[in-house]
Formats: sequence, C-alpha cells, structure tokens
Amino acid sequence: MNFTLVTVAAGDSIRWQDENNSEKKEFALLSNGKTVLGNAVMSVYSPIAQHINTIIIVYKHGLLQSTKDALNYDNLSKELQNKFVFIKGGKTRAESTKNAIDYIKDNISSTHIITHDGARPYPSEKLIKNLFTLSQKHKAVIPVIPLVDTVKQIKDNHVVSTLERGLYSFVQTPQFFDSAVLIDAYKTCYNENDYDDSQTISRYGEDVYTSEGDVANIKITYKGDI
Repeated sequence: MNFTLVTVAAGDSIRWQDENNSEKKEFALLSNGKTVLGNAVMSVYSPIAQHINTIIIVYKHGLLQSTKDALNYDNLSKELQNKFVFIKGGKTRAESTKNAIDYIKDNISSTHIITHDGARPYPSEKLIKNLFTLSQKHKAVIPVIPLVDTVKQIKDNHVVSTLERGLYSFVQTPQFFDSAVLIDAYKTCYNENDYDDSQTISRYGEDVYTSEGDVANIKITYKGDI
C-alpha cells in the first residue's frame, strides 16, 4: 500500500486574525513548541510513516517560505524532505484540494490518498491507525463524532426548526480514500463549494464509511482554541 498525504493550509484564517495580528493560524505555536501545521502533518504521518511516500502541502499564494518555516522544513532529514511537494492553493478548500488531486493524477502512483486540514493538529495515533486499517476494507473512510449540542435552523433571527441530533455527526479529518475513486470523483463531480472531500465522494455515488472520531481532534479556528 502506497499513501499520499494531502494537507491543506491555503485558507485566509479570517476568524483567527484580528486588527493586531495577521498571522495564519497554521503558523501559530502550540504549547509543545511546534506550529499548528507542523503538528497536523506529523501527527498523521508518524504513526504510518512507512506507508506514506508523498506529503503534499497546499499553501496560500505568496506564503511558500512561511509554510516551509512552519514545517521546520530546512531542518528535516533529506529523506523526509524528499517526500514533500508544495502546491499552490485555490480560492476555496475544494479548489485547493483539486490542485493537489490533479498533481497526484499526473505525477504520483499511489493506492490511497489521505486528506487533512492544516489547522487540525491533534489527531491521535489511535485514530490514525484505526483509519488506516479501515481504509484497507473501504474506499472512503471518515472520522465522525456525535452531536452533543442542540442544533436549530435559523432564518432572520428566528428559529425555523430543531434537528434530531441523533441523526447527525460532526465530521473530522484526516479522511482516507482509494486513490482511483477520489481522483475520478474530482474529475467528474467536482464542486468548488464542497465542504470536504467526502461530500464529493458521496455525490460521485461511492459509499462513505464512518468511524469513531476523537473529541480532542479539534480544528483550530479562534485564538482560544490554542
């Protein structure tokens, strides 16, 4: 099995920034001294390193060197550096991922593709190994956690309806896919407004298998998340 890890870090970090700080959230430091992006990448890579041959980082235009700095790229071993490929992102998350998928289609032969958010630094080793095992049986596997809060549909500051929360889950990354399926889904069913890659896969018609996620595997959005 040959995996390609795609980590998307091309967003604007609008909700993270304020008038005194224009830093991207992926470049912020965690308590362990690593950046959000560096921890996000290595937390997925390390538990299954022997199976990941390529690490694609999708970066924001104009921030290639800052992205490399956040990964401590220059201090990595040459062997690990050679696994990295840097791809410029697009206007939306889906477009950024598509840029990576197009590169894989034309340049890399891999059996599986992992897609991950560069702002999600805390996936556990247990989560990664479980998803890896399940990906050998299913063509699309995503981690989910059940809703614990009540969710209401709101329009013009008025409640329209209350969802039955037992029917819904929060979706996390990393998400594991059969390469041929994900590549063909992006070729035939791509929508620049898709929220995640499993949405594209579902529209393509492939079954998406869900597995227990990790409540600690949060996506950094606001300053208080660090």
